[in-house]
Amino acid sequence: PDRRLVISPPAEWQATVERYRMGIQNGPDLRTFMRQLYASARPVELDGQGRLLLDAQHRKHAEIADKAVFVGMSDVVELVGEAIWAAEQDTFNPEMFTELGDRINQGSSPHQAV
Repeated sequence: PDRRLVISPPAEWQATVERYRMGIQNGPDLRTFMRQLYASARPVELDGQGRLLLDAQHRKHAEIADKAVFVGMSDVVELVGEAIWAAEQDTFNPEMFTELGDRINQGSSPHQAV
């Protein structure tokens, strides 16, 4: 996702693994995607005080400096730097939300990409 980290529960991650299982039918784009996905995946680690530990690569990707924003997304949580989140919220208004919802709901499936 767009400069975000995605935290998935084990069952959701296993579903992702099954969805992208390597097979003879996989084309070069899917194989490249799979390599990047698996190479960047890490188990979640907590320190002694229960804080989430992120490596430098993940902090850089999500532009996380001092603060991060957790955004619940159904079965997963997105984690993004505070500055990215604030910039998005500053430019997103109720009319844009309605228009986006209308475009998404025009498809036959709620999960259809627009």
